[in-house]
Amino acid sequence: MSYYYKYLKYKNKYLQLKKKKGGSRIPKGTFLFRTAPSICNYQSIELCQKNVQKCSDTGKTGIYFADNILVSICMCLEYDKLMEIGIFQIIDDIRVGFGKYAFRDINPERYFDIHGNLISHVYPNKDENISHVDCGLNLLKLNDSKTGLEVINFSPEKQEEIERFNLCEIFLTEPHINNIKLIDQYRFNPDIIKNVNDLKIYLELNNYPLNHEKYIEDGILIRYDCK
Repeated sequence: MSYYYKYLKYKNKYLQLKKKKGGSRIPKGTFLFRTAPSICNYQSIELCQKNVQKCSDTGKTGIYFADNILVSICMCLEYDKLMEIGIFQIIDDIRVGFGKYAFRDINPERYFDIHGNLISHVYPNKDENISHVDCGLNLLKLNDSKTGLEVINFSPEKQEEIERFNLCEIFLTEPHINNIKLIDQYRFNPDIIKNVNDLKIYLELNNYPLNHEKYIEDGILIRYDCK
């Protein structure tokens, strides 16, 4: 290994450790939201561990959550499918990497050549399979022709509000999955939201609510029990 790579490796490992100790803290009591075909598949830590998935973007294995219900609601628009919504809670403070690709900073010589160019087809190993938070999300929906995705066009006032909230996705791997619990699970009320188009209409008429209680109070989401 060249001196450059050694220097870069230990510098980035130091920065990574510093980041884990000093930044990206998710405090106990924080609510997280997830969209899935069946939220009951995540009703226990054991089931969560069983239902981890591989991220197609990073190659890491874990579970994606959001820090705001609107992110989860809009996943239904992105996939053009009504799904269930789960509300989870952090039961102990956790610290995670900041940025979707922060794991590449742990062993940069695996991911970048000497010129700093990304090496293709390199996937994270066990030590690099870390949790992360990634913020400033663009919310997407399937376009009208159903041929691809497009960014949801909010009003200027709503866009400003969303930017203030700084919507984040949280990807949890072991052992952080052990620090969450499912609080409630909801389905869309079939008397009001029969399909994705009904959901689009509700969101547009109500200016894309950011408070999860709004969807419950309006009867859009109805709670159910896992059997």
